[in-house]
Amino acid sequence: MSTNRPLLKRRKFLQTGSAWMLGLSLVGRPATACAADGAPEPFDITFYHIGDPQYQALDTTLTGGVKVNNIIRENLKLMMALKPETAMPGGFGTVGKPRGVINVGDCTQSGNEGSLGLAGTHLKQWENYAKDFGLTGKEKDALINIPVYEGFGNRDQDGFFQQIIDKISLRNKSRPGVVAVSERYDYPPGKGGFNGVYAEGLHYAWMWGPIHFIHVNMRVGDSTLRYPSAGSHTFLEDYLDKKIGFSGAPVIICMHLPPSIKQESEWPLEDRQKFYDLIIGYNIVAIFCGNTTSFGTEVWSGPDQKGSMPIRLIRCDCFYRSAPNDGFMNVVRIKSLPSDPNRAQLVLARLRRNYAWADTLEIEFTINA
Repeated sequence: MSTNRPLLKRRKFLQTGSAWMLGLSLVGRPATACAADGAPEPFDITFYHIGDPQYQALDTTLTGGVKVNNIIRENLKLMMALKPETAMPGGFGTVGKPRGVINVGDCTQSGNEGSLGLAGTHLKQWENYAKDFGLTGKEKDALINIPVYEGFGNRDQDGFFQQIIDKISLRNKSRPGVVAVSERYDYPPGKGGFNGVYAEGLHYAWMWGPIHFIHVNMRVGDSTLRYPSAGSHTFLEDYLDKKIGFSGAPVIICMHLPPSIKQESEWPLEDRQKFYDLIIGYNIVAIFCGNTTSFGTEVWSGPDQKGSMPIRLIRCDCFYRSAPNDGFMNVVRIKSLPSDPNRAQLVLARLRRNYAWADTLEIEFTINA
């Protein structure tokens, strides 16, 4: 499939009935729930957005004088202590019961704690992450009781560790609500430091209410540079074609690197342009990302910032930061508008470790075309 075809061609393609997906394994085919009069059912969704926990292998390891694993665990307990119906700032209502937490990558710090050996260290970091975060919200030893939706970041794969990729892919099979996962994608031998490395089931999508959430891990593309994308462009294109089409259904995309990044070695300009060309014409509510380890929002209109479709990028703080005024997560509540069931409001507020609210953001969007 061409990633640069115009919107009208895409719609005509769908109308022919020949839009069966390449490289996409469907787990289910949920449809937007509708009331008897055809309007969407009212919905109210709360979730948390975090990134860069960067687990260490040893609890005693310091990063900038901070025992990282201990701070992560404190922040997970703070996450669980946030009570539904807590007032959000700016008159935006209250926090709802969370559906889950979206982690946009860098689950581990990197394989550089030499005392355990490179490969063993990296896997120990992952084991610490998986134990504390759990998966479905029902794990006995986990520190949180809500599902987690993670992807890998540059620190999770800088050493080209197939093991971490495989473990995330395996977890996707049991992740609550997943409706689609990627098929196998083989890297060309010798490209980008990979040789025979593949990602089967790595990229995935799920639904909360009428909203499609798509996690493409590192970035969108099919190239194999320092940070290979593992066929994420192919997966995203096929999911949008088959599951969204021209329905106008709202979409939130999750990834580690913000597409506004300039480094060619991390996200090539060509890949970023193809990504932007792909999503034009779809109802993209926002892109949730991380990597910069600091909160921020910006409007992205393609690599040259001259595109016709502005998209909101939302970054999160680094999850292991420890000062009282550091933000440890973004709290997001999305609900349909009582005055118009075809429209919805996204409200985001940054929550600090001292439980003080900081930056806020509001987005209104349509639910159907």
